[in-house]
Amino acid sequence: GSPNSGVFSIINKSWIIVNGLDFEGCNQPFYSRSIGVTGSSWGSVTIRNCIIANSLSSGIFIQGAYDLGAKPSGITITNNTIHDINGHGVFTRYGMSGLRSGGNVMDNIGVVGGGDCYGFFGNDSPSTQEDFIIDGDSLGSCPIKSHVIMDDQMFNITFRNTKFRGTNGFAGFDFSGTGTNIYIYNNEFSVKVANFRSPLTWNTDKGNQ
Repeated sequence: GSPNSGVFSIINKSWIIVNGLDFEGCNQPFYSRSIGVTGSSWGSVTIRNCIIANSLSSGIFIQGAYDLGAKPSGITITNNTIHDINGHGVFTRYGMSGLRSGGNVMDNIGVVGGGDCYGFFGNDSPSTQEDFIIDGDSLGSCPIKSHVIMDDQMFNITFRNTKFRGTNGFAGFDFSGTGTNIYIYNNEFSVKVANFRSPLTWNTDKGNQ
C-alpha cells in the first residue's frame, strides 16, 4: 500500500468478501490502513475472520460519501482480531449506512498514535452515518483515547452485548458529534479510565442524545 491508502483497498466495488487474511506489521502512517473500503458507491462488503496486528496504521477504514444525496450502504465486519496498532481499530468517515459488526476482538489500540477501537468521524461533511449495529464485540485497552468516539452526525446507532475492558485514556464512549436514537444496552464495562472522564461521556452540545 501507499501512504494514506491501504494494503488491501476496495474502491467503489460491491459484493466483496474479505475472509481469513492476516495483515501483520503494516508500516504505513496513521491515516493509512490494512483494509480500506472507500468511495461513494460501494455496497454489500463483508470483512470476516481476519487478523490485523502490530501495525503503524489503522485496522479497517471505511469512507463513504462526503456530500448529501446517495451514499454507500451495507458493510459487515465479523469475527476479526485487531491488536497492537497505532491507529483506530475500525475507522469510519462521512456518509454511509448499514454497518453490522460483531464478534470482533480488539486490544492495545492506538498505543502510540492515539486511535480508538471504533472511531466514527466526519463532522466536516453534511452527510450522515446511520443504521449501525455493533453486537457482541470484545474491546480491550485504548491507552490514549476511547473505546468508541462518535464525532459525526450519527442516527440509529446500537451498541449491545459488548465487553469493554482494560484501560482507556479518555472514555468508554465519547460523544462529540450530533446523535439521534443512540442505543447502548446489555454491555459489560470493566474499564480503568486513566483521567477524570467516565465510561459514558457526553462532550457535545450539538444535538440530541
